[in-house]
Amino acid sequence: MIQGSWRALVWIGLSELFALSLWFSASVIAPELIEIWNLSSNSEAWLSAAIPIGFVIGSLFSSYFGVADRFNSRKIFAISVFLGAILNVLLILVQVFYLEF
Repeated sequence: MIQGSWRALVWIGLSELFALSLWFSASVIAPELIEIWNLSSNSEAWLSAAIPIGFVIGSLFSSYFGVADRFNSRKIFAISVFLGAILNVLLILVQVFYLEF
């Protein structure tokens, strides 16, 4: 039982790490994106607002379709945060590919 508790604690910790990193990703990379992509201040605002808007849309989708009632909420949380982290990595890769071409 103790070994299973540690495994659960590790999964919760990783999920929380991924979740919290999503909120700060646009703020961290925004100055570089503004310089490289020549973004206006309006575009910068939309970049920063995209994360909370995405969370709201995801929450509305989840509640409307009752996703938490149909599936294990811990797995939903972990999968959602992992997908968000992957999308943030893709944002960095877009910047790298943009610089190469």
